[in-house]
This record gives sequence, structure tokens and C-alpha cells, in this order.
Amino acid sequence: MAILEGAVVYSNLLVLLGIGLTITYITTGVPNFAQGSMAVFGSYLSLTLWLVLGLHPYYSLPFSFIFGGAIGVGIYSLVLRPLIKREAMEITLMIATLAVDMILIGILGAYSETLRSLT
Repeated sequence: MAILEGAVVYSNLLVLLGIGLTITYITTGVPNFAQGSMAVFGSYLSLTLWLVLGLHPYYSLPFSFIFGGAIGVGIYSLVLRPLIKREAMEITLMIATLAVDMILIGILGAYSETLRSLT
């Protein structure tokens, strides 16, 4: 039964990420390669709240959603909007989201080492 439950949770995660990527692409015309990293930031926030405060991961979901959304707004405001104002092509915006994704992965790697020292 635990295997089936894990499979359902994992497949729902993939569906939600796919829907988010599709909606982003339909509304902006540019695929956001940093979307997966933004979702992982929310997961790490839930894990941190669980390890540090003992808050169950399901109760920390609203905080994770807000945090992931804030990261998305920050990426748009600091990276994409200035490029759009300069009338950058779609390929430039795609490369910018890929660069942001690499930066976020680096931050996640450093944070995971810090989180590992907490346990």
C-alpha cells in the first residue's frame, strides 16, 4: 500500500509541475526552465520547517506555495521584465530562465549542505 501511495503522490507532483509549465508557456510564450527549482525550494522550506519546528509537511504547504510564488515574482521582476522592456527575443528569455535555474540549483546545493548539518 505504501508503494501505491508514493506513486500517487509522485505522479501528482509531476502533473502539477507539467500544468504549471504549460500555463507559463501559454501565457508568456517562453518556457520557464527555473520552474522545477522553484518547486524544489518550496519542498526544502517544508523540510526545514519540519526539521527545525516540527511542523508537519502538509501544514507547511501554504508557506511553500507563498515562498515559491515569491521566488517566481522575484525572477520575473529582476530578470525577465527588464529583458522584455528591452524587447529581447524569446530565445534570450529562455536562456535567461536557464541561467536563473543554474543559480537556483547552486543555492539549493549550498543550502542542502547547511540543512544536512542541522540533522
